[in-house]
Amino acid sequence: MNIHSKYIIREAWLDDIKPGVGIGGRKINNLKYANDIILLAVSKEDMVELIKSGKNESERAVSNQT
Repeated sequence: MNIHSKYIIREAWLDDIKPGVGIGGRKINNLKYANDIILLAVSKEDMVELIKSGKNESERAVSNQT
């Protein structure tokens, strides 16, 4: 995973957002491997929330670099 992607996940709070899939008593909403990020949700609305959060933080990070 590259540094930019890791920053986006952390700043978008995807690791702490409630929507996700219950696995072993924990909510999991993203899987990260190399340069891939897979978002997990149980409903369309939850997926939209995850995508919007990541998109907003990504746009914020890009605008801060200029």
